[in-house]
Amino acid sequence: MIFFIRLRVLIRLIKQRKLKNVWCIYLCLSTANTVEDYIYLHYGCVCRIKFVILLFEIKERMLEVNNISIRFGDEQVVQNFSCRVEKGGLACLVGRSGCGKTSLLKSLIGLTPYCGGGIKIAGASLNESTCAYVRKITAYLPQELVFPNDDVMDIVYQTFRIGGVKNLRLSIPLLHQNLSRLGLEPELLDKRMAEISGGQRQRLMIAVLGMLDKQIWLLDEPTAALDEKSRDLVIKFLLDARCEGKTIVAVSHDPVFASRCSTIIQLD
Repeated sequence: MIFFIRLRVLIRLIKQRKLKNVWCIYLCLSTANTVEDYIYLHYGCVCRIKFVILLFEIKERMLEVNNISIRFGDEQVVQNFSCRVEKGGLACLVGRSGCGKTSLLKSLIGLTPYCGGGIKIAGASLNESTCAYVRKITAYLPQELVFPNDDVMDIVYQTFRIGGVKNLRLSIPLLHQNLSRLGLEPELLDKRMAEISGGQRQRLMIAVLGMLDKQIWLLDEPTAALDEKSRDLVIKFLLDARCEGKTIVAVSHDPVFASRCSTIIQLD
């Protein structure tokens, strides 16, 4: 979250501190909470200043996992795990096969039960009373996409009939635009699901995901089985979504994808 303070406001604050001969300053606040705090802390080095550009950043935690464990029968899949992802982050969840990455991802929307600790999504503790809200602001895209052999366009329309997004209107121009950004032709929409490849299905659903107005995206292996060109297009699409304020958590074994993420979360 970025805040800009007008020059006249800061000048008034400076005057209140009785600073004179102010000519020019560029400030980046990291520890001071207010302009007054910064001026107070740096009183001796803000003289002869002419213009002021004040910029500080407040990082909001969008996702917090605190000391949770996941068990299936006698098998302990995840034990005492904690992590956090800030708003606008692109986090890659990595670890050996079978260590519980997908289970952890699904636990973030209440699809996999956990014990101990807790999970917070957008400030709301995940429980029975908040699960509907969490799912309303969160999209989950599994690795294995199983669809009936319907027309591709019918599947797209069905996505917009799901609770939580049923009030959204499907924009065909925007859909075409997203498909193009992911290297897909609009003619793909005229085919049946059985006629398109797994990689095309994957990119199709990412294109649709970009239209659902969800704050948080949970993706399981979004670049798996894609060629280099398609992988790079998906990464660019996700980076653009991050710039628009989306918070993305993805399970991935792809080192190229991981290298483009803002955060690496290791699960052993």
